Amino acid sequence: MNEIYTPPKSEIDPKEEPKPRVSKTLWISAVFFSLLYMGVNVFFTLQLQPDQGSVVGAVLACLIWPLIVVGIVSIWKKNRNSRSRVKAFLFTTIFFLGVAIAANTLLPKYVEYNKQRNADSGAVAPSQVR
Repeated sequence: MNEIYTPPKSEIDPKEEPKPRVSKTLWISAVFFSLLYMGVNVFFTLQLQPDQGSVVGAVLACLIWPLIVVGIVSIWKKNRNSRSRVKAFLFTTIFFLGVAIAANTLLPKYVEYNKQRNADSGAVAPSQVR
C-alpha cells in the first residue's frame, strides 16, 4: 500500500514487564496482623464494658484506617498495583497495632501516676473543683 511511510515500532513490549504479584506470605501476614489488631482492639474495648455498637466500631476502625491509607498511597502511579497496596495495608496495620498496645498499656499507668502525684501534693483534680 503505502511504502513511503512505515509507522515506528515500539521497542517496549507490555508483556516484558510483569506487574508485581503479591506473595502468599505477604497476604498471610496482612491477614494475621489485621486479625491480631482487631483482637487487641476488641480486647481493650471489652475491658470498658461497652455496648455492642462500641465493639462493632472497634472492629470497623481496624479496617477503615488502613484502607484510608491504602487509598492515599494509591494516588501515586508507581503504587497502583496490588503488591504495593497490600504492603501499605500491612505496614499501616502493624503501626496501628503498636499504637493500640502502647496506648492501652501505658496510658492507664500514666493516669494512675498523675493521680498519685496529685494526691501526694495535695492538688485538687479538675473534676472536683466547683
